Amino acid sequence: MVVMNVKTGEVLAMASYPDYDPSKFTFGIDNDTWNMYKDSNMKNRAISEIYPPGSIYKMVTAVTGLETGAIDKNTKINDVGRYTYYRDYQPKCWKSGGHGWLNVTHAIEHSCNYFFYETGRRVGIDNLARYTKHFGLGKKTGIELLGEATGKLNERKERSNLESRRYNTSSNRSIK
Repeated sequence: MVVMNVKTGEVLAMASYPDYDPSKFTFGIDNDTWNMYKDSNMKNRAISEIYPPGSIYKMVTAVTGLETGAIDKNTKINDVGRYTYYRDYQPKCWKSGGHGWLNVTHAIEHSCNYFFYETGRRVGIDNLARYTKHFGLGKKTGIELLGEATGKLNERKERSNLESRRYNTSSNRSIK
């Protein structure tokens, strides 16, 4: 977990779990404990691992939709509970039966998956990738700690046409 100042990007706090007990190193560490630590607990997962961003990425999708004109503040999308645009990939809304008609403000308020899948489809993978980069995602932050991983973005060049359409939704993969 990382807590940052939203105005400056300054890291205020950082935590990584599972952690380790530094006192085990004071007088030497036994082989069993060392073997347990070295394989999993000795890395700072907050910067050295990449994870799908989850619902926070909905903000990137919303901004992309608004900036490109794919949606505006009054555009309403009807969340019926399951996004069925794609035959082979039909994610469900977290709310059984869906949220009904929502504009972007209410979609953010209710964290409506359906709204952002549809907005992502409307903006297209190229615009979504471009705005993701504008937010500085998919590249190293430059934090002065060893082991920072670079996030990965879905871009048309990485995917077949079918996969590109599917992945241009509300959650780009493994970005930082």
